[in-house]
Amino acid sequence: PLRRQRQMCIRDRLGAVISAIAISHSSGVSPADSPQVNGNEMEQKGIEALASHLPEIAVMRFTDALQQLSANDRSGQQRLQLRLAEAMIRAQQPQDALDLLKNLKDSATTRPADVAFWQAHGHAALGKFREAIESLRSALLDPQLQYREEAILSQARLLAAIGDLDSAVRVLTETQINKDPQRVIAQLDLARIHLSMGNTEQARKAMPEFQPLSLSLIHISEPTRPRLI
Repeated sequence: PLRRQRQMCIRDRLGAVISAIAISHSSGVSPADSPQVNGNEMEQKGIEALASHLPEIAVMRFTDALQQLSANDRSGQQRLQLRLAEAMIRAQQPQDALDLLKNLKDSATTRPADVAFWQAHGHAALGKFREAIESLRSALLDPQLQYREEAILSQARLLAAIGDLDSAVRVLTETQINKDPQRVIAQLDLARIHLSMGNTEQARKAMPEFQPLSLSLIHISEPTRPRLI
């Protein structure tokens, strides 16, 4: 059992960074869900690039949009900086994203929970799992956090990555996830953690009822396979 737990922790350490980035990708913005940006064509192109899973292009578009924006438009500057930080994390530029997010910590126009969410994914990508967990805890204090389900999944996986399996189980059992596919992924993660702890019966109970939809989702529950969200 000890060897199996050690193997699971190593696997999770390797997969948690990919998992964290994957979760941030699954929160990808859709042009249909985003307001049209009047007067800033580059920002709209950046949004479309994110929706098309082209983060490197989005970084360039948002950078251009920032340069075109008036320095007096503080609200617009901060909105764009948050979008740029998200794109940087997706494009595997976490340190640049964290440097940018520092300036938004006390922003009057961005939600602190949104900033904390992306900071968490930046920290995770750099292997700073404990800092990432603390940022996610901060983000989850806001009940209106847009990416709440993704934050819960990230928090549980990162806790598993540092070997705190009991806390990972608590996160997955005490917080409710009603949205698919995150609900099914959470159940599969919980079952996997129970198995690694030798709790076979608990693992069996945690498994979702396998309907055709959930069967098709099993492959994306693996932390080593990024869901480019």
